[in-house]
Amino acid sequence: MSPSAAQLLADVLALPAEERRELVAEVLATLDDGPPEDPAAVDAAWGDEIHRRIDRRKAGLATSSTWPEMRARLLSELRARRDDPGR
Repeated sequence: MSPSAAQLLADVLALPAEERRELVAEVLATLDDGPPEDPAAVDAAWGDEIHRRIDRRKAGLATSSTWPEMRARLLSELRARRDDPGR
């Protein structure tokens, strides 16, 4: 963080909670990638994705895992990243 950003953060943290909330909301609004998605379009896209995944599974092109298998795999990956941060 640059010195000016660090000073800005210190200044922001000194504000009352309500002003910090308003400021954060304004800053977060600038990080949006564009206008909000149309909910109907999002639902349609998810429907298409679900059907694509079902079709791949039925065709034998996708595999699945049980929760214990997936949990073990994720924990193993997290341990590997912890042990080798450059990974």
